[in-house]
Amino acid sequence: MGDVVHLRLPGSSDDDDAGDTPLAGARSPPLSALQGTWHVTHSTLPLWRNKRNVRITYTPTLLPPSTAAITTTYVMDDVVRYQTLDADRVKTVRGVDRAACSSSSSSSTKAWRWRGRGWLWIASSSWEILGYGYDDEDGLAPEEPADGQAHGRTRNEWIVTYFSKTLFTPAGLDIYSRARTGLSLGMLDAIKRALLDPEVSTETDVERRVADEAGRIEMRELAGQLFEIRQDA
Repeated sequence: MGDVVHLRLPGSSDDDDAGDTPLAGARSPPLSALQGTWHVTHSTLPLWRNKRNVRITYTPTLLPPSTAAITTTYVMDDVVRYQTLDADRVKTVRGVDRAACSSSSSSSTKAWRWRGRGWLWIASSSWEILGYGYDDEDGLAPEEPADGQAHGRTRNEWIVTYFSKTLFTPAGLDIYSRARTGLSLGMLDAIKRALLDPEVSTETDVERRVADEAGRIEMRELAGQLFEIRQDA
């Protein structure tokens, strides 16, 4: 991907990416690319400020059928593991993600609805993928597979996710990396530039243009709030 990154605005669809829309070129990863473990290296969410070694593992529990006439919805187990800055104990949060669109949609892996498991069953949130790609300046070390299995991956993948505001948390961004060491400085800078300087919309619908402008303002504000999450070697 070089040093050019394209991100979609929250709430936009994959269909938007085909034309001259804000942040055109963003894409949703296939489910096979989304599954596995991701290291959360940067965030704007306050809950991660005093945490380290934050990682999320997605495991599909319902795959689309081979018959195209039958539609279903992707479902993933969602396991978050982390440590606080001053303790060695690894804490775990378990939940389930359900795709907002059926598997027949081109946006089937873009937007998700999370709900906690166990005592967290009452908690829920919505999140979506704003962009996905590879870091051409970095790769996965052979001794550090993303989730214990190589899956044939040799390049470090990244994802930018957006979390909608809830009663308990503000809206925010996360940057995921397959490699625990994170992204190269060049790729991280490209992602930040994409957030700070989104492309100009050519959309003619007034309501859409107003919504897009609000989205661009929010992305710029969130980009300025990004902080690094400590990842121990």
